[in-house]
Amino acid sequence: MRRKPRVQSKTDSASIESMQPMFETMISLLGRLVYPPKELTAIVMWKKRNPEEYVKAYNLCDGEYTLSQIADAINVSPGTLSPILTEWKELGIIYEITKKGGKFYKKLYRLEMPKPSEIPKEEKEPTKEEKTETTPEIAK
Repeated sequence: MRRKPRVQSKTDSASIESMQPMFETMISLLGRLVYPPKELTAIVMWKKRNPEEYVKAYNLCDGEYTLSQIADAINVSPGTLSPILTEWKELGIIYEITKKGGKFYKKLYRLEMPKPSEIPKEEKEPTKEEKTETTPEIAK
C-alpha cells in the first residue's frame, strides 16, 4: 500500500507565516550580538563618499524596496549599489528575500543615523586593528 506524499496544508503555511515576526526578532537580536550598533554602522559607512547615505540605504533594506528603489533614494546607480549589497550579504548584515515583484533585502536591525562627529571626514586606509574590528571580511 502506497502512501501519498504529504502536501503542505493551508494551515501549515499560515502557521509558518504567523511565526515570521518571531523569526525576524530572533535575527535582529542575534545580529545585535554579532554586530553591535557602532560596529555595524562602521561597516556600512566604511570607505563611502557619503557614508550617511549608506546608513539610509541600509535602513531601507526592510523587505519593501528593490535594489533600484534603494539606489534612487540615495542618488546612486543600481550598478554602484549592487556590489555593496552583495558585500553586505556576504558579511551577513543583510539577507535576500524573494516575493512577488522580485528580490528584496532585509537588514538585521535599524541603525540610528550617525551624528556629524561620527561620520568619517576623509577616506583613509584603516589600520590593521581597524580592519580587524570593522571589516570582518578582510580579517578572516
